[in-house]
Amino acid sequence: MALDLPTVLVVEDDEDTLDALHLFLEEEGGYAVMDAKTGPQAIQALTSAPVPMLVLLDHHLPGLQEPLINFIARTPLLLNRHAYVLVSASKDVLKYADRWPVIEKPFSLDTLSTVLQTTWTTFQQRDA
Repeated sequence: MALDLPTVLVVEDDEDTLDALHLFLEEEGGYAVMDAKTGPQAIQALTSAPVPMLVLLDHHLPGLQEPLINFIARTPLLLNRHAYVLVSASKDVLKYADRWPVIEKPFSLDTLSTVLQTTWTTFQQRDA
Protein backbone atom coordinates (compact mmCIF):
# COMPACT_ATOMS: atom_id res chain seq x y z
CA MET A 1 0.00 0.00 0.00
CA ALA A 2 1.42 3.39 -0.97
CA LEU A 3 1.82 5.99 1.73
CA ASP A 4 -0.74 8.75 1.22
CA LEU A 5 1.43 11.84 1.75
CA PRO A 6 -0.03 14.62 3.87
CA THR A 7 0.74 18.29 3.82
CA VAL A 8 3.45 19.01 6.38
CA LEU A 9 3.23 22.21 8.40
CA VAL A 10 6.73 23.14 9.59
CA VAL A 11 6.51 25.40 12.64
CA GLU A 12 10.01 26.75 13.26
CA ASP A 13 11.22 30.21 14.26
CA ASP A 14 14.80 29.78 13.03
CA GLU A 15 14.70 30.81 9.37
CA ASP A 16 17.70 28.73 8.28
CA THR A 17 16.29 25.60 9.91
CA LEU A 18 12.85 26.32 8.45
CA ASP A 19 14.26 26.75 4.94
CA ALA A 20 16.34 23.55 5.18
CA LEU A 21 13.41 21.48 6.49
CA HIS A 22 11.06 22.91 3.87
CA LEU A 23 13.48 22.10 1.05
CA PHE A 24 14.21 18.58 2.31
CA LEU A 25 10.56 17.68 2.88
CA GLU A 26 9.45 19.05 -0.47
CA GLU A 27 12.34 17.92 -2.68
CA GLU A 28 13.38 14.65 -1.04
CA GLY A 29 10.20 13.63 0.75
CA GLY A 30 7.66 14.63 -1.87
CA TYR A 31 5.47 16.41 0.67
CA ALA A 32 3.48 19.58 0.14
CA VAL A 33 4.90 21.94 2.77
CA MET A 34 3.54 24.97 4.61
CA ASP A 35 5.57 27.15 6.98
CA ALA A 36 4.86 29.08 10.16
CA LYS A 37 7.48 31.08 12.07
CA THR A 38 5.40 32.12 15.09
CA GLY A 39 2.78 30.63 17.35
CA PRO A 40 -0.02 32.84 15.99
CA GLN A 41 0.90 31.91 12.39
CA ALA A 42 0.82 28.22 13.34
CA ILE A 43 -2.57 28.54 15.06
CA GLN A 44 -3.97 30.27 11.96
CA ALA A 45 -2.65 27.51 9.69
CA LEU A 46 -3.93 24.74 11.97
CA THR A 47 -7.41 26.18 12.36
CA SER A 48 -7.86 27.00 8.68
CA ALA A 49 -6.51 23.74 7.24
CA PRO A 50 -9.17 21.98 5.15
CA VAL A 51 -7.65 18.53 5.78
CA PRO A 52 -5.53 16.93 8.51
CA MET A 53 -1.83 17.79 8.38
CA LEU A 54 1.37 16.38 9.74
CA VAL A 55 2.82 19.10 11.96
CA LEU A 56 6.54 19.38 12.70
CA LEU A 57 6.39 21.66 15.72
CA ASP A 58 9.28 23.50 17.35
CA HIS A 59 8.78 23.54 21.11
CA HIS A 60 9.58 27.21 21.79
CA LEU A 61 8.08 29.88 19.54
CA PRO A 62 7.80 33.66 19.62
CA GLY A 63 4.38 35.21 20.09
CA LEU A 64 3.18 32.80 22.79
CA GLN A 65 3.45 32.73 26.57
CA GLU A 66 3.60 28.93 26.67
CA PRO A 67 4.65 26.12 24.35
CA LEU A 68 2.15 25.82 21.49
CA ILE A 69 1.68 22.13 22.25
CA ASN A 70 0.11 23.08 25.60
CA PHE A 71 -2.49 25.20 23.77
CA ILE A 72 -3.09 22.38 21.28
CA ALA A 73 -3.54 19.85 24.10
CA ARG A 74 -6.34 22.01 25.54
CA THR A 75 -8.04 22.49 22.16
CA PRO A 76 -9.74 19.25 21.08
CA LEU A 77 -10.39 20.48 17.54
CA LEU A 78 -6.66 21.00 16.97
CA LEU A 79 -5.53 18.05 19.05
CA ASN A 80 -7.62 15.51 17.17
CA ARG A 81 -7.44 17.05 13.69
CA HIS A 82 -3.69 16.85 13.03
CA ALA A 83 -0.70 14.60 13.71
CA TYR A 84 2.13 16.22 15.67
CA VAL A 85 5.87 15.67 15.98
CA LEU A 86 7.69 17.88 18.49
CA VAL A 87 11.20 19.15 17.79
CA SER A 88 13.54 20.96 20.15
CA ALA A 89 17.12 21.40 21.21
CA SER A 90 15.87 21.70 24.80
CA LYS A 91 15.53 18.63 27.01
CA ASP A 92 12.28 20.20 28.29
CA VAL A 93 10.47 18.73 25.29
CA LEU A 94 11.09 15.19 26.57
CA LYS A 95 8.26 15.61 29.09
CA TYR A 96 5.86 15.31 26.14
CA ALA A 97 7.38 12.08 24.80
CA ASP A 98 4.71 9.90 26.40
CA ARG A 99 2.03 11.61 24.29
CA TRP A 100 3.71 12.76 21.06
CA PRO A 101 6.77 11.77 19.05
CA VAL A 102 9.76 13.91 19.97
CA ILE A 103 12.88 14.59 17.94
CA GLU A 104 15.81 16.24 19.68
CA LYS A 105 17.92 18.73 17.73
CA PRO A 106 20.29 18.15 16.12
CA PHE A 107 18.78 15.21 14.24
CA SER A 108 19.49 13.32 11.05
CA LEU A 109 17.25 13.60 8.00
CA ASP A 110 16.83 9.83 8.10
CA THR A 111 15.46 10.09 11.64
CA LEU A 112 13.13 12.87 10.56
CA SER A 113 11.82 10.84 7.61
CA THR A 114 11.24 7.74 9.73
CA VAL A 115 9.44 9.59 12.52
CA LEU A 116 7.23 11.52 10.10
CA GLN A 117 6.23 8.37 8.19
CA THR A 118 5.53 6.42 11.38
CA THR A 119 3.55 9.28 12.91
CA TRP A 120 1.38 9.75 9.82
CA THR A 121 0.73 6.02 9.45
CA THR A 122 -0.29 5.76 13.11
CA PHE A 123 -2.52 8.82 12.77
CA GLN A 124 -4.29 7.38 9.72
CA GLN A 125 -4.79 3.99 11.40
CA ARG A 126 -6.35 5.70 14.40
CA ASP A 127 -9.35 6.73 12.29
CA ALA A 128 -9.56 3.53 10.20
